[in-house]
Amino acid sequence: MPTSRKAKKIILELAGEGEVYELGSGFGSLAFSLSRRGRVKAYEMALIPYLISKMLPSKNLKITRKDFFKESLSDAKVIVCYLYPGAMARLKEKFKKELQEGAIVISNSFCIPGWKPTKVIEVGDFFRSEIYLYSL
Repeated sequence: MPTSRKAKKIILELAGEGEVYELGSGFGSLAFSLSRRGRVKAYEMALIPYLISKMLPSKNLKITRKDFFKESLSDAKVIVCYLYPGAMARLKEKFKKELQEGAIVISNSFCIPGWKPTKVIEVGDFFRSEIYLYSL
């Protein structure tokens, strides 16, 4: 499911400028937008979206076909994700172990179970999306 235009605008504002990790980048529409503001490390496991996103090069974007659950996120200061609830539950433990104080997590539509977001933004799009911001 691609990120809506309204949600993308909010995510770009929250992420600011600088390096961003995107977990589950799909076809790369959000990753490409983020890469206009800074470096992006994007992860996508699905073959077709990965191959299509690799066809559109960007000097600030590195898309890899790796399992982000097996990769270290310890250098991440900003993480963006739009993942299903089960993945968010699994990431909760990974985030607790690996992310440094001051890191932020921006999640489209799905919260991190058991964590209180710093901010919840109602997007006002067709999907009634909410953006969850977590500050560690």
